[in-house]
Amino acid sequence: AGTDAAREAAWPDSRLLEERLDRLEKRLAAQEKRALVTDEGVEAEISAELEAEIRALTATAVDPAAHQATRVGALKLIRRRSPEARSGAVAAAMVVLLRATEDDARRADIIRQLCGVKDEVAKREFLERLRLDQSEVVRHESAESLGAMLDDPLVVTALEYARDYDPSERVRNQAAESLALRKKEYGRARSAIRDSPDRSPLSRSA
Repeated sequence: AGTDAAREAAWPDSRLLEERLDRLEKRLAAQEKRALVTDEGVEAEISAELEAEIRALTATAVDPAAHQATRVGALKLIRRRSPEARSGAVAAAMVVLLRATEDDARRADIIRQLCGVKDEVAKREFLERLRLDQSEVVRHESAESLGAMLDDPLVVTALEYARDYDPSERVRNQAAESLALRKKEYGRARSAIRDSPDRSPLSRSA
């Protein structure tokens, strides 16, 4: 416990870190608004500072020696500032952490923060959690996150099973909601095709 507390103390307060990132982003936005007269050197310096912060957050997220809460906190900030940086090594490290923690809320939070990531390792873990995790909240978050991966037939099948057979009403409802996204996407695609000027009059009547 003492070691965990020391690790936690070594992590900058997440609120303060977020404020620092906010200030950097605002400075960069202000420079970009003055594009015609901006000092390119200053803009590059701010961009470099932001990139360095993201690299530091990424290093913390994948560090197995860091406290679990610290790593998840870093993941949250990465998601807000650079969502694409969650794939690859970060996603793989978070899956390992997900399997290692017995805290239901922490497992659910990791899945929530990985929502939208394009990563096969994360997808397989979401499927596994939806099927086998004993925690309702973890299965619920898995069902929601899988809603962003409906291009995979295995995901659709897993959500259909959860919709019909999960013992939790909350999970069943979330699985149904995630599957509804597929119908909405299909409807929008059909509308786009019907409205396309490149379609023949015959195909528009379909």
